[in-house]
Amino acid sequence: MELNDKPLAVSEAQARSLEWMTTVGVERVSLFEAVGRVLAETIPAPHDLPPFDNSAMDGYAVVAADTAHANEASPVRLEVIEQVTAGQLPRQSMSSGQAVRIMTGAPLPEGASGVVIQEQVRREGNTIWLTRPVKEGDNIRRRGEDIRAGQAVMSAGECLTAAHIGVLAAFHRAFVTVRRRPVVAIVATGDELIEVDEPPSPGKIVNSNAYALAALVRAAGAQPLVLPLVRDDVAQVEAAFAEAAATADLVVSSGGVSVGDHDLVKPALERLGLEARFWRMDEAGKAAPVRSPAGAAMLRAARQSGIEHGLFSPVCASGARQNAGLARSPLAASRSARPAGARGQDEGRPPNLSAGASGVD
Repeated sequence: MELNDKPLAVSEAQARSLEWMTTVGVERVSLFEAVGRVLAETIPAPHDLPPFDNSAMDGYAVVAADTAHANEASPVRLEVIEQVTAGQLPRQSMSSGQAVRIMTGAPLPEGASGVVIQEQVRREGNTIWLTRPVKEGDNIRRRGEDIRAGQAVMSAGECLTAAHIGVLAAFHRAFVTVRRRPVVAIVATGDELIEVDEPPSPGKIVNSNAYALAALVRAAGAQPLVLPLVRDDVAQVEAAFAEAAATADLVVSSGGVSVGDHDLVKPALERLGLEARFWRMDEAGKAAPVRSPAGAAMLRAARQSGIEHGLFSPVCASGARQNAGLARSPLAASRSARPAGARGQDEGRPPNLSAGASGVD
């Protein structure tokens, strides 16, 4: 591997990493499973939304012209001919001098041109009096006011939010085609590591990075696959990366990338025939994005706590998003996800790993 000695800027490291990222396949999921997923199809509106003219308020549908001269001294008298509630259809059309009691969301009767809210009406029996004019279109939601039939309401590459789900349901879409979640394998190496449920032992530390990385992977919209701890043994390290490359879309590793006697990741990857694009990145320790023969991209970091967190945000998260087919893959803040006490942490800087209104940004 011919690697850079000088650390790359975060933006350059991200650009080199994204050159290798491919888009994963698709699957169909129900709307209940679709929030936070990346849409893989364009959705045209099959009909207008709203699908019919309807009342925006509880009140009375009227012929607006009948009320043009209504005032306190000379109220306009109208006859109530029926009542229409949401989910019902009007049984008759309206004429001048008539009104229809109407509820929010109910279809507008033929002949009506405005709705007066009930608080502005005095009613006695089947008669109402109005003391102010009603304008054409008052309190009416027109057919197609929100979305017109044939309009592209969603495009491939959008991250689905609750608002998207509501619109899809309104258009009778029970299922939608999305990109599958990229699988991100997490490989931690080191004789000093123990699992979180093992008792403390002299000279040992908990493999906390694997848990933090798994959380970051999930927050970026991908599916973490945490592999068993790998000891400082060349054969074990090589076997672990071979398995990870064969089963995941992206591989993130922690440990073994320095120049010590037990930093075995680099020689193991060389034996696997992996191609590296760089080895070091500014302010995030040593890191290398690598493409395996099987096609999985890899990202590696040194063992120190906090390095993986700062490195994941700008490089790995954007890679996972591009894997998932997201239309936008912005550069996240390089230090925003570091744990408290990590060297070089930016105070008060929020993480940038959420998904647009949702899981993936």
